[in-house]
Amino acid sequence: MNTILDSLAIEINGIEAKLLAVEKIKAQKTAGSAEGLARLEDIMSEQAIELAGALAKKKAAISIREREEKFYDLYKRRISLAKQVGELKKELRNAESYQRNAEKWLADPQHNMLPPRVYQNKVTIHPARKK
Repeated sequence: MNTILDSLAIEINGIEAKLLAVEKIKAQKTAGSAEGLARLEDIMSEQAIELAGALAKKKAAISIREREEKFYDLYKRRISLAKQVGELKKELRNAESYQRNAEKWLADPQHNMLPPRVYQNKVTIHPARKK
């Protein structure tokens, strides 16, 4: 679309230059023959029609380019979201694995996880050294 827009910009500039040239000639030949002025009017009309067509093409090309850009942005977003979903699924599998391991570990505690046993219902508190 950018290539088409570039060629349309060149075409529009060319048509505008032709119109300016015809207007300049027409201004110089105000006292010229009626046939010459009529021919210049015909050329201006043709160029005005060409300019309108080129501007319509430009508008359509811009609209199409904007639509394509939106589509491309959505495509990139979809790819990004698919990658994010993959990462989240991996994190979920890791969390579920960790949860299963924690459940097994808590169901069968090791000796260092057992609650302390109180002997003869007495507790001894030892002083801690300050460093």
